[in-house]
Amino acid sequence: MRIAVTGANGFVGSTLCSLLEATGHDVVALGRYRHGHGPGDILLLDDVSGLTNCFNGADAVIHLAARAHVIEDRAEDRLLEFRRINVEGTRNVAAAAVLAGVGRFVFASSIGVLGNTTGAGAFSETSLPAPVEPYAISKWEAEQLLREVEQRTGLELVVVRPVLVYGPRARGNFQRLLQLVAAERPLPLGSVRNKRSFLGVANLAELLLRCVVEPAAAGKVFVAADGDISTPDLLQVLATAMGRRCRVFPFPLLPLSLGAALVGKRAEFLRMTGNLQVDSSFARGVLGWSPRKSLIDGMSEMADWYAGLRRP
Repeated sequence: MRIAVTGANGFVGSTLCSLLEATGHDVVALGRYRHGHGPGDILLLDDVSGLTNCFNGADAVIHLAARAHVIEDRAEDRLLEFRRINVEGTRNVAAAAVLAGVGRFVFASSIGVLGNTTGAGAFSETSLPAPVEPYAISKWEAEQLLREVEQRTGLELVVVRPVLVYGPRARGNFQRLLQLVAAERPLPLGSVRNKRSFLGVANLAELLLRCVVEPAAAGKVFVAADGDISTPDLLQVLATAMGRRCRVFPFPLLPLSLGAALVGKRAEFLRMTGNLQVDSSFARGVLGWSPRKSLIDGMSEMADWYAGLRRP
């Protein structure tokens, strides 16, 4: 198949493009830079005509390009900035796909569309949307506009809502966590008894490929994960893989929560201590997908990559 990928030189996109090429597909890689700096042609999300030319002859588009979480975001209106790229940019990419006669559109959304935490259960495809943060709100709005395009034009839409994706070259929250573990910082998280789902970048790439090639995926929404792990256990796995001491000690969670709230870090506290689980059974049943690499092996590989960056 001829498959166009936006965000092709990003963390997920580069892994996905390698997989698509390895499995014999013709890839149209659209990234932020021209040849010499990354795969594919430069991507302008407001250039519908240019996107249409790129999509001509493509069987499917996998839309990964987005404004993701920005550490120390200085935008005056964060939601407006997320909407500009994640909603209006997606509108333009979808319009170009329709004009080019593309058959299927796979959209990488976010588990945040369903909320930031789960209780005793797990998120699934039937969970009701309840986005909290600006990024997740923009992704939910993009999903809704894509449904309108699907109904109006017949473009086959597939939505994937990934949990936090990890792997070599991971940035953001995972890189900060790796820094803490590598520095052997004492962390007062030993009393945490949570469960959080994670998804390896290679396993996500295989899921996205299945969303393109499986006829039964049309019109569906999928959530998926490699498995669940508690924060203390995750820290231990990372430390072991890096050959570092895991210096986690027990501490009452209530004062930690209050302290985090006082310094404006409540969201980060909830990510470290709360539950966020997903039920992958629908993706496994419809797509025949299952993670090839286990959560423990994948996390260890990421930690080993990070340790390699620090070696002289």
